[in-house]
Amino acid sequence: MDIKKELLIELEFNPEKQIEFIKSTGGLKIVFDGNKVSVYYSSITEYCRALLVIKSKGFKSPYEFSEKCAFNTLGFMIDCSRGAVLNYETVKKLIRILSLLGYNELMLYTEDTYEVDDEPYFGYLRGKYTQQELKSLTEYGEQFGVELVPCIQTLAHLNTLPQWGEYSATFDLGDILFVNNERTYVLIENMFKSLKKCYKTDKIHIGMDEAHLLGLGKYLDKNGYKQRIEIFNEHLIKVRDIAKKYGFKPMIWSDMFFRSVSCGKYMPFPEDTMQKIKEFVPSGVDLVCWDYYNTSVDFYRDFIDCHKIITDNVIFANGLWAWQGFVPHISFTLDSIELSTRACIDRGVSHLFSTCWGDDGAECSIFAVLPMLCAQSELAYNDCSLDN
Repeated sequence: MDIKKELLIELEFNPEKQIEFIKSTGGLKIVFDGNKVSVYYSSITEYCRALLVIKSKGFKSPYEFSEKCAFNTLGFMIDCSRGAVLNYETVKKLIRILSLLGYNELMLYTEDTYEVDDEPYFGYLRGKYTQQELKSLTEYGEQFGVELVPCIQTLAHLNTLPQWGEYSATFDLGDILFVNNERTYVLIENMFKSLKKCYKTDKIHIGMDEAHLLGLGKYLDKNGYKQRIEIFNEHLIKVRDIAKKYGFKPMIWSDMFFRSVSCGKYMPFPEDTMQKIKEFVPSGVDLVCWDYYNTSVDFYRDFIDCHKIITDNVIFANGLWAWQGFVPHISFTLDSIELSTRACIDRGVSHLFSTCWGDDGAECSIFAVLPMLCAQSELAYNDCSLDN
């Protein structure tokens, strides 16, 4: 495949001049001496980003340009669940845009919108992705250096499933799965087994956030009252082991651990509190620290430091605000992502991704967030201030 043609990049380059791509290390470097462009790159992502840089700078005068992403993984998570399952061609278009901007990961947040073997009512009439579509998108992304990662739910946020009688006994209360129930783990194993056929990555985000009423429904009737964190860990360990069986290394949102010792609060805590939380966290699970609301770099630094007490591999997620109406909240997003990115760089976080949720009907177009996606990539690659 001709990447330049697929990306629709017309460089308008005089054939007397030449452009040379040289595989290298140490980040992206472009040198134009007036006659020849030399591009030194270490990944397909840098190759694609170089095309955009060359297009933007043109060929009127010589220049040198260099940059390096501060993160090993720079990702984007899109909500493909809440009435907004992006169609196949739209996801391909998004992959191309991400590659030009220098992202190397696309996370598809799919609650029940993917095909699962032996579960015909899973995502029924919800516009779910077929296994063949996910396979094809994974291979397409690979050509542009963009790794596709499945993001699913294995505890809560599955509120459309209980409408089907097939799953009525699988839920504890509301949208929360019934922990320690045999049918629940049959469903979860079918999820992993099906996803393994579609994705090439060993990463998987298994959710497990905001299960506030865990253990207060059928579980309470059957087992009596137990501490929520005990029920949570019992379930997490079982799901972790199923994920491992299919070659996945799971990550989860970290909030349930924090809420378990703080009456529901998700915020930085003193070290002694964090040590208590650490005792609950099982091995083999990565934690995602997430926050979309703060505009204090000290808050983000403290929050990351708290997570570092628990785990050596902190993953951070910020938010591109497109989930409250028809247009994105660009100004607030720019403030929050600049400060959170600065904190991540300061604290040596290696995996950063931005979320774009579809709450309240996904009224905002995914492409309306492009200014914020561009800003995030510039922050990651050039360690800059958005005021400049």
